[in-house]
Amino acid sequence: YSSFSNIFTDSSNFTCIDELETGDISEYKPSSCLLQTITSKDQEYYFCSHILRSNCPLTNQPDWGSLYLYYSANKKTIQPESLLKYIISYRLHNEFHEECCERILYDMINVLSPKKLALICKYTRRGGIDINPLRIYPRDFTLGDLPEDFTQIVNSRDFHQ
Repeated sequence: YSSFSNIFTDSSNFTCIDELETGDISEYKPSSCLLQTITSKDQEYYFCSHILRSNCPLTNQPDWGSLYLYYSANKKTIQPESLLKYIISYRLHNEFHEECCERILYDMINVLSPKKLALICKYTRRGGIDINPLRIYPRDFTLGDLPEDFTQIVNSRDFHQ
């Protein structure tokens, strides 16, 4: 994943969680139970990881990507180490890109109850096709409402084969 490690992390508010200590990881089935929270101020948080991996449900081939998460907290925040464990838990999971992004969104909503949340999963290209699912919560929160740092990620055209 080293080719992804510096994408936007120097020029934005995103905190890359890839190097955090997580202890032993033995859970490779996505579960919202892996996401641990702590009480926090109501503020905005930006996290990213460049080691997202799931598997194509048709070919079982690995799909690598970067995950960018922005949310406005509602009295609690995610512990970054638990978010990393959660992302790693997708390693053996067979699901399409869009379904993984949707699952992550709903797990984050259920655990955090954020005021607003945006998530984009930027996967490496397969067969020349660029697949970057974007999910936003709540429904009336639009692309125009996103912070500039997140909009920059959404609008970037990074091609990784």
